[in-house]
Amino acid sequence: MNNPIRFIDPDGMDVAALVDNNGAIDGALVTNGPDGNDATALGWILKGADEQRHNKDDDSKADNNDQQQKSKAQQIVDKAENALKNNTHDWDYIRVKDNYPAGMDKCNKFVYDILKSAGIDIGTPGGLRGMFGLPGGYPPSAGMWADPNFDIPNWRVLGPDEQPQAGDVVAEQISYYLHASGHVGIVAGNGQTVSQADIPGVGEMLAKNDFGFRADNYKGIGQRSKCVFRRYAPGYYKPVHITSPQDPGVGGVP
Repeated sequence: MNNPIRFIDPDGMDVAALVDNNGAIDGALVTNGPDGNDATALGWILKGADEQRHNKDDDSKADNNDQQQKSKAQQIVDKAENALKNNTHDWDYIRVKDNYPAGMDKCNKFVYDILKSAGIDIGTPGGLRGMFGLPGGYPPSAGMWADPNFDIPNWRVLGPDEQPQAGDVVAEQISYYLHASGHVGIVAGNGQTVSQADIPGVGEMLAKNDFGFRADNYKGIGQRSKCVFRRYAPGYYKPVHITSPQDPGVGGVP
């Protein structure tokens, strides 16, 4: 149904136009000014309709991005939860997984594989080959995920006032590990994280616990104040600043 929209031309004359729901001009009623400047008035009508159309396009793109973000977040959680439910041991320390040999921590590999299965490719910037953009690199290490200055395409770092949501990635840098740069996992919601964990007395396995949401007085890793959270944001990208090779493995006792 047509919507009447009114404009004022530069000469101060009242101009009425009929604009359809797609922002297109159906017709125009232009009052003749004393100088007969109908063309100027019509130009303002067309400009207004064009701006309305662009505003609708921008709103539509924003809505699509929000829907895509929410959809991907749910896919990420579902796939992580399914791997946990199936008691998958593909990422165990003693297992070979793609270019990860036995004897290498693989919680960053778990995150990478889950994201890729959800249609999100974050690249392989880890290791010497990855640092120089060569094939055979490793996925971002836990230390990379936890470094707010390291840019991972389509994944932005949450601000201090933002709350983690299901589908986010949480990571912590741990300097005292000799064989890893930290620990990383996928936020499942309700203060819980799914990650490939090394549980004392039990062994390597996928686990769901409160890593990333623990209080500051907790004795161990996973304190909220020490972790960095990232959220999938389609189109987010900044050039990666290469510093030095990072250990592709991750580990810890979440």
